[in-house]
Formats: sequence, structure tokens, C-alpha cells
Amino acid sequence: SIAKELKPYGVRVNLLQPGGAVNMRGESDPSLLPYDIIVPAAVFLASDGSQDMCGEMIVAKEWKGR
Repeated sequence: SIAKELKPYGVRVNLLQPGGAVNMRGESDPSLLPYDIIVPAAVFLASDGSQDMCGEMIVAKEWKGR
């Protein structure tokens, strides 16, 4: 609903479901995704390459890029 509300103002709202890189205490957790999987998806969402995306969810561990 936030994406729909802000789209007319040129604001893109997307969700990156990373799986996490650290636990709630800030400690590394081997069961969570490493940064080298999360960062490329986050950079893509911040880039012009995602300019046509709004209201989407990217699952980092499944994301293969565009």
C-alpha cells in the first residue's frame, strides 16, 4: 500500500527479503545469508536499473540479477 501511495510522487518502494546477515544482537550467524548474496540485490534496488520496479519483493537468495 505504501508503494501505491507514493508512486505518483516518483518514490519507489520495494522490499528486499535478505534472510539476514547478522542476528538481532549484531553477531554473525552462519545460518543466515552472507553479504555477498544480499549486497548485489540491494545495489540493484538503489540503481537506475530498478527504475521500473515499484511494489515488488526481491528474495536475495533467489535473485539472479537482471
